[in-house]
Amino acid sequence: MKKVRKTPPPQTDCTYPQGFDGLAAPIKRRLDPFFITQGDVPPADVQFAPFKTRHIPRGETWEGRDPFLTDYAGNATWLRQFFQGKPELCHLMGCLVMITRRTAVPSSILDLWFRLWDEEAEFLVEHLDIRWKISAMRTFGAHGRTELERRLGREFFLVTGMMKLADTERSFSGLGPDEPFALGRRKTGPVSLGQGAYTVAMGDLDAHIVLQLHETVEALADTDQGTGAALLGSDMLLRINACPKTVFRRLMLLREKLQQNRA
Repeated sequence: MKKVRKTPPPQTDCTYPQGFDGLAAPIKRRLDPFFITQGDVPPADVQFAPFKTRHIPRGETWEGRDPFLTDYAGNATWLRQFFQGKPELCHLMGCLVMITRRTAVPSSILDLWFRLWDEEAEFLVEHLDIRWKISAMRTFGAHGRTELERRLGREFFLVTGMMKLADTERSFSGLGPDEPFALGRRKTGPVSLGQGAYTVAMGDLDAHIVLQLHETVEALADTDQGTGAALLGSDMLLRINACPKTVFRRLMLLREKLQQNRA
C-alpha cells in the first residue's frame, strides 16, 4: 500500500507557521498559464531588427483595469508602461519573462527566448534596467538549456534577492543604503542559525559569494551555449561592484574603519 506523506501541522514558533506547502500555495495559484492566441507572440524565427528601432512612447499610460491573471494580451499591454522610451525589443523580452513565470511554457516561447539572448544579448544588456536583468536571470534559472545556465540564473536570483531583503530591512534603521553603521553600537553574539557573526575586519565570506558568481559566469562564457546569459551575468557583476549601496560596499567601508582603528 502506497504511503501518503502527511503535511505537518502549523507551528506557531516558526517564521512560516503554515509550512512550506502552505507558503507555496498562494504562489502556485498565480502560475496558471496565459491564454495565448495565434499572433499574440512573434514566431521563433521573427526578425528582431524592427523591434530594435521602434520605441514605446514615453507618454504612454495604462488606463484600463488590471488585466485578468491569464489574459496574455491584456497583461502584455499593461506591461508596456514599464518600458516607456525603451525599444520594443525590451518589451518583447519582458513579455517572454512574464510567460516563463507560468507553468506549461510552450517550447516555441523558449526557442524565441534563447534565440533572442543568443543574438541580441549586447543590445538587451545595454538597454534593459537592472530590474529586468534580474528578471531575465530568473528565467535562465528556471529554463536554462544547460546546468550552467540554470546555476547562473539561480545564483544571481538568490544573491540579488538577499541583497534587496537586507537593504530593505536596514532602511528601518534610518540609514540609507550607502551609509554604513557606526562601529560603537554593535551587538555581539551568535547570529542566525546559531552561527558565529561574520568577522568584518578579516573575513572573506563576501568575496567567496561574489567570486562564486564570477566563476559561474566565466565557465558559461567558455561554452558553445550560454554566451548571452554569461554577458548578462558579467554586466550584473560589474554593476554590483560599482554600486555604492550594496551590503558588500558597506562591509568594505566598515572593514576599512576597523583596520584604521587597529592601525
